[in-house]
Amino acid sequence: KLNVSSHFLVGRDGTIYRLMPETVMGRHVIGLNHCAIGVENVGGTDETPLTEAQLRSNIWLVDYLSKKYNIEYLIGHYEYPLFEGHELWLEKDPAYRTEKDDPGEEFMARVRKATKNWKFKPVPKQ
Repeated sequence: KLNVSSHFLVGRDGTIYRLMPETVMGRHVIGLNHCAIGVENVGGTDETPLTEAQLRSNIWLVDYLSKKYNIEYLIGHYEYPLFEGHELWLEKDPAYRTEKDDPGEEFMARVRKATKNWKFKPVPKQ
């Protein structure tokens, strides 16, 4: 029912598709669209789990984007609720919330480990 957009899409074979300029606001993460660059991965279900090729491509994207922009946080969709009340939070509809589990804690831990040299700020705790 909602229009959704993301800056990048990563196919199961690791191919990265740029869907829109990262300087344009996408609609992909509640409360943080105005300051986030969105990456979606094809799959992520029990039937179609994320692949090693997708992991490598996500790591490459984080490195690529971090060289271009001063990125402070690296988050998975499932972590967006941790930013409610944070200075970056901007969601005008207090009732608009969804439960997300992508791309998963293990996937994010592996991306964070591979990109720790960027020294991203920790995700807020609740």
